[in-house]
Amino acid sequence: DSIVLYTEEIDDTREAVAELLVQTWEFPLKKHSLALIFAEEETDFPKLCSILAEHWDFPVVGCTAMGMLGQKGYYGIGIFILLMTADDCFFAADMAKELDQGNYKVKIAQTYNALAATLPSPPKLILSYGGMFPAEQRVSGDDVVDAISEASGKNIPIFGGLAADGFNFNGYRIFCNGETVQT
Repeated sequence: DSIVLYTEEIDDTREAVAELLVQTWEFPLKKHSLALIFAEEETDFPKLCSILAEHWDFPVVGCTAMGMLGQKGYYGIGIFILLMTADDCFFAADMAKELDQGNYKVKIAQTYNALAATLPSPPKLILSYGGMFPAEQRVSGDDVVDAISEASGKNIPIFGGLAADGFNFNGYRIFCNGETVQT
């Protein structure tokens, strides 16, 4: 099952989380859950993740976005969450960090293998959020997807995107399990 949550509030993080949680009151969580988030670049991601962790004990993954798309159209500002939950589906989340041309294949493979080892069966889908790499690192999106595909055995669908920050090019953030990385 899944539900989409949205709030325009980004200035008061505690109020934003309260608005998001109210939308889940009639949505029963099952044994396993995962929250995927797109949010405005000015969102306080560490605080958002910390407050959500007070209420949710499952992975929260996301990134900054220039805009978000949902059933009611385009959202240019705010916090947008896809909350997925199931009894018969497992979720695992982590980040491969500090990637550069010399280490990205090894770090991605290590992260994939560590996550796959936590699951009771082989992964069926890989969701990947990334950021723009500084010029000196020169790891392209294609390189990252190829490394994920190689680590996973090339038969698992990969779906995701790159973080955006409204063309400021200095505020891309990706977060996972309470940790935020700015690229």
